[in-house]
Amino acid sequence: MKASVAALAAVVLAWGGFTGTASADTGDSHTFASWTQYATGGTDITVTADTQAPHGGAAAVKVVNATPKASNAYGGILQTVTVAPSTTYQFSAWMKAGGLPSGSAAQFVLSPDWSVRQWFPAGSYDWTRFTWSYTTTATQSSLALRLLLQDAGSLWLDDLTITAPGSPANLAANPGFEQYATTPPVIPAQLGIANPDLVFTTGPASITMTSNRPSVDWKVTDAAGQAVRDGTLAISGGAGTLNLPDLGHGYYGLELTTSGLTRKTSFAVLPPQNDNAQNAGSPFGIAWHAAALNLDQLPTMDELGASYVRFDVSWSSVEKAKGIYAIPSLIRERFDKIVSMGLRPLVILNYRNTFYDGGKTPSTPEGIAAFAAYARFIAQQFGTAADYEVYNEYNGTGFNDGACGTTADCYLQLLKPTSAAIHAAVPGAVVAGPVLAGVDLAWLKRLFELGGLDHVDAVSVHTYARNAAPEGVTAPQLASLHTLIRQYNNGQDKPLWLSETGWNTANPGVSEQQQADYLVRDLALNLQTGVTREYWYDFLDDCANADDKECRYGLLRDINSGQSVAAPKPAYVTYAVLTRQLAGYRPTRLETLASGAYSALFTNSSGATIRVLWATKPQAVNVTAAGAVTVTDRWGVSNTTNGSVELALTEHPVYLSGAVTAVTSPGVPTGGQDPPPVRAKPCGPAPAVYRAGYPAVAAAGESVDVTVKVDCRPQRNAEPVTVTFATPDRAHRVLVPSVSRKLSTATLSIPAPDTTGSSPYTIDVLVNGDVVARLTGDVPVVDNRVSVEVRPTFTAGAPGAQVVIGNASTSTTLTATRVTARIGERAVASSKRLDIAPGRSATVPLDVTGLPEWTRLPMSAEVRFGDGITRTVNGNTALAPALPDETADPPVADLATSGTIVNVAGDGISGAADLSGRMWASHTDDTITIHAIVTDDAHTTTADVASLWTTDSIQFAFATKERFEFGAARLTDGTAAVYGYAGRSGRITDATAVITRDEAAKKTAYAVTLPKELIGVSATDTVVDFSFLVNDNDGHGRTGYIEWASGIGKSKDVGQYLPVVLAE
Repeated sequence: MKASVAALAAVVLAWGGFTGTASADTGDSHTFASWTQYATGGTDITVTADTQAPHGGAAAVKVVNATPKASNAYGGILQTVTVAPSTTYQFSAWMKAGGLPSGSAAQFVLSPDWSVRQWFPAGSYDWTRFTWSYTTTATQSSLALRLLLQDAGSLWLDDLTITAPGSPANLAANPGFEQYATTPPVIPAQLGIANPDLVFTTGPASITMTSNRPSVDWKVTDAAGQAVRDGTLAISGGAGTLNLPDLGHGYYGLELTTSGLTRKTSFAVLPPQNDNAQNAGSPFGIAWHAAALNLDQLPTMDELGASYVRFDVSWSSVEKAKGIYAIPSLIRERFDKIVSMGLRPLVILNYRNTFYDGGKTPSTPEGIAAFAAYARFIAQQFGTAADYEVYNEYNGTGFNDGACGTTADCYLQLLKPTSAAIHAAVPGAVVAGPVLAGVDLAWLKRLFELGGLDHVDAVSVHTYARNAAPEGVTAPQLASLHTLIRQYNNGQDKPLWLSETGWNTANPGVSEQQQADYLVRDLALNLQTGVTREYWYDFLDDCANADDKECRYGLLRDINSGQSVAAPKPAYVTYAVLTRQLAGYRPTRLETLASGAYSALFTNSSGATIRVLWATKPQAVNVTAAGAVTVTDRWGVSNTTNGSVELALTEHPVYLSGAVTAVTSPGVPTGGQDPPPVRAKPCGPAPAVYRAGYPAVAAAGESVDVTVKVDCRPQRNAEPVTVTFATPDRAHRVLVPSVSRKLSTATLSIPAPDTTGSSPYTIDVLVNGDVVARLTGDVPVVDNRVSVEVRPTFTAGAPGAQVVIGNASTSTTLTATRVTARIGERAVASSKRLDIAPGRSATVPLDVTGLPEWTRLPMSAEVRFGDGITRTVNGNTALAPALPDETADPPVADLATSGTIVNVAGDGISGAADLSGRMWASHTDDTITIHAIVTDDAHTTTADVASLWTTDSIQFAFATKERFEFGAARLTDGTAAVYGYAGRSGRITDATAVITRDEAAKKTAYAVTLPKELIGVSATDTVVDFSFLVNDNDGHGRTGYIEWASGIGKSKDVGQYLPVVLAE
């Protein structure tokens, strides 16, 4: 289970399912040069110039909050100051207060995450000088100095100073508030939605808006971003209802505007549920944090069509006094509501309690017995209305901090008495375990050898493909797990639950459109392996932070504190369509198609079939039918035709039902029989293949140039036919001839929407006026097609760096007017005008003299353009050259200084003698080699190559077009092995490894060589993202590791890799 994260604050306010900048109600006030006034949550804030009794000069600023303390209600003034990272600044301010209720009522917010604040005393007092200091973060280049009042009271501020080390200059602008102007009263526009959620079934979608303006302009867009309805809604008595009849099934955007205030959200129109949608055989589940939704929003779970809901009832929330148990009222009321809707809870029994084992995961006999007693109480309360999971991801240190460790042996000590306690309390209860993070077959095999299967009624695991597509990731692992279960269960199956899986839509996660597609494709593949339940993590985004991947796994968008609208993502709609399409059907098999094409076949009790089809790259299949055939897209929109057809497949899944007798790919045998005949099409008896090549990105307002193709190269002697490619409204079209033995292409130009975000497109393929195929694709739409990158270099034997600004527009020249960048303590600022032609790039060099090599360094860059748009990039980088193999004395990473120790069990890593070393990389034209010399006081080995990460070993990973992760270690027999964990799986036979141990010196030397083509590095690549760690096992299990970069050990995250330059 992922941790639930709450956003502390945001400059852009998430409100009622919308995003937009709120205006403050500041009443009669003054405006001050260089200062911005703000208020949230309807706070009544007044900001004025006090000219009667300032501390110094002619004026001071007076801020009055007339609103008593309330959730998300605060206001004040702010100023943004340019700062340097990792620098300590001194502050001085003269303050006066009137009636501040508490010491938290008034404060300065200093850090970007709001965790560092300067508080001011409660009460009333005359002018008082306050001083403090603040050290900026490693990546901080600006300070949003925010004076904040969050309770009723008055505060005066005057003579503010901010100084940097060694400089007397005051960085604050207008620090004495002498520059001000009188402003009239402002009554801000208000705009909201009164619906508890924005999910509708077939029929009018009715959305009630609230506003203090007489009217609201509205626009509805479809999943492709195209406007389908618009108008103006009259507001009476502060509210009005927008009725949207006759909208088809699908995912829609809604934009509301009044008095310059614009809000955006989304809503869904779903097909009605099938009577069989919720039944004991359904495989569909969702994971959920029980406090995340109000009771009146829980019907959105019911509308989804899932049958199971997974959430935790933690030990610490139930046993608040030792030996005394109580179900929290919030859990009880949500449990009852879920059960009343026909959903079945899966209750996670998890974690720790401060009364036992020092507040850590139980490992002593007392702690384990107490955990079992808590589990027995939960089972007694919920009975057979729920199922139960014992712990959550016990094999990972993210949730298990117990003294015993993370092994299967330790887990069995907890599982056995807990399962017995549940079954004793509730005979017939279903207990699931081990709730494993990943499908670690070696760990599972050990548990099964110990008899673990005797203590669970279902086997549950978690898998995440991170940002990768689902094909070839989870399903093969689940198939292997099925085989292992049968091996240790007398040849019999046990129910297999995938109780967590999902994709996040954070940066740099997948797009919302990809999340919607991957959900369907993953379920379709996994169900064919025999998985009996799959729970999507998670139902609701945990926060609105677009850069926090743990926050953005939801099917619904985050609901900001105090607001109420649950707005669906595209994945909510595709999941709801999936549950309706497959209701009452059981997995049958995967059909044989051409590489990259998939057809998952499902059959119901009457023998009727339905298929889920897609292709990772566009291609066509032949559909042979004895009657009517219905194709339903991922949004639930259906089209029916008679007889055999050709179906164009894309990455967007479709459902095929009706009198279908076969689905085949041209030229692919089907069980030894000839492919069935199909209707004559362009290219003759074998149909043409239609393709659409969408650009990687488009600019708002520019055209999207799509390359359309008719591929008849395999065909001979066919009569030419003209094929039309057109948008669904037929406003844009292009004609392409179908010619035997040729590939015919053309360009179809489609306008890009004016708004940014991922925009899906649909192109109909017509022959003789009939639609014979439909091609879809997603194109990210940005403000301008520009990329900004801080790229390390290595020239003339020395490291360097440059800011690379790319213009991917096909028609617009971009002008960069200012470039600022920083790596570590080195910075550049340039106001030189850079005109960047379409398809070209410009660079600005950055001097990195004196910065250490092979060390993580904070990095940032900002580029301002003449069109008013600013692009920023922040993060970490490294000056890490991989020199040619023959280079003597290459630069290296000293793991004691540039690495990070991560302890996972026991006493962890105790010092440099326990684990330390050096690491570097080298390369040739065809290979890359990872070198390490590791100091380790005790060296252990394993005979199981798949679990070599649990012993003394190294792991390293590359990110090119996909993620590749490997491990290397000496085995018990003295040989060296390389194992693939991502990108390539299993033992890597085309890698070479030399691993030697000098026991006297307590050093282990590693040299692991991989072909560059194995990891997707081409001859023109000069930079590859990389991460490395060395594991430590002193004979009692893996105690920890030292990592250079990150993104391997604790989480699989390429965003934490660092660049390595393949230098000459």
